Amino acid sequence: MIVNVYRFWVLALFAAGSALAQTQEPTVFTVTAAQQRALGIVTAPLERAQVRDVGPLPARVIVPNSGRHVTAASVDASVAEVAVSTGNRVLEGQVLSSLAGPEVVRLQQALVVARQEESVARAKFKADQNLAREGAITERRLMQSKTSAVSARSRVLAAESALAVAGVAPEVIAGLLNADDIKSRLSVVAPFDGLVAEQSVSPGERVAAGVALITIIRTDQLQLEIHTPVSQCGDEFSSRSVSVTGYSATGTIISVGCTLHDEDQGVLLRADLNDPYRELRAGQLVDVSINLALEGSQVWRIPRTGVTRHDGQLWLFELRDQEVRALPIDSIAQEHDAWLVRGNLHSNSIIATEGALALKAIWLGAGGEE
Repeated sequence: MIVNVYRFWVLALFAAGSALAQTQEPTVFTVTAAQQRALGIVTAPLERAQVRDVGPLPARVIVPNSGRHVTAASVDASVAEVAVSTGNRVLEGQVLSSLAGPEVVRLQQALVVARQEESVARAKFKADQNLAREGAITERRLMQSKTSAVSARSRVLAAESALAVAGVAPEVIAGLLNADDIKSRLSVVAPFDGLVAEQSVSPGERVAAGVALITIIRTDQLQLEIHTPVSQCGDEFSSRSVSVTGYSATGTIISVGCTLHDEDQGVLLRADLNDPYRELRAGQLVDVSINLALEGSQVWRIPRTGVTRHDGQLWLFELRDQEVRALPIDSIAQEHDAWLVRGNLHSNSIIATEGALALKAIWLGAGGEE
């Protein structure tokens, strides 16, 4: 019954459209409010377009080099403990693992000895400075003591660096002042708040110097690696904003790579996410759109369901109460769900955003041409 009524309405509207086409201007016709409801016509104010969206484009969430840290063994040792697992969130200074073995003790001892030697060398240089002022020693002897002090300081820095590379906390390094402070184990700690991306060793495992232990990534320094066709290689996208489909995350393009990517023979764009965004994860695949500014003010965004084609021309329908006017428009660009157009349009116009095909059928009398 409902289907028959609907067909009756459509046939009646087609007939009315044919009669109107003979008595009115070709681009103006009448559709009552009841007829609009029956045909599912949806209207909305005309939307001015200031940017156009290029996309959707495939992208991957990545961690930049500045947000990735690999803790590694600086000496041959045994893994005494692994306190975290892949996927764990960690805080700065939190223990990740600990190393044990003779080399671990030697590493600490090297720093203790270097600091003691530095203390002696600095004291001697200070004393020689006082003697030099009194003329009691030669300039050559003063320079020798200065060189010894500088050399001792270099050994301290080298020993501190070796422990820091091993992931030892700064406060532990600073506390190694004498032999009583040396421990049989060295704790490797997180250098910043982040996420454990990879656990490379297990407790009891013997590791050589340089072997990776735990990889930590920052979750507040994520980037987007965007795949685009090679035709998009250029400065047009530099510094443009991007939006992630299905999320409120946004970013800014920081680099446009023009080297072909093996995976899809396209080029890669890289964008910084503007703010830390907890819903996105490193390695996640997403779709993004790039927002490009439009030149000129008379550009309008029309939903695809509000545009129809007739006789090689795009048209939309402007409604004023029951009067419907078919207006020709020129395409500027296409988005995934809209047209960007120019035409004889006004910002206060009300247009059909859905049901353009039904209005076209009435306008042309019997469906018209495609």
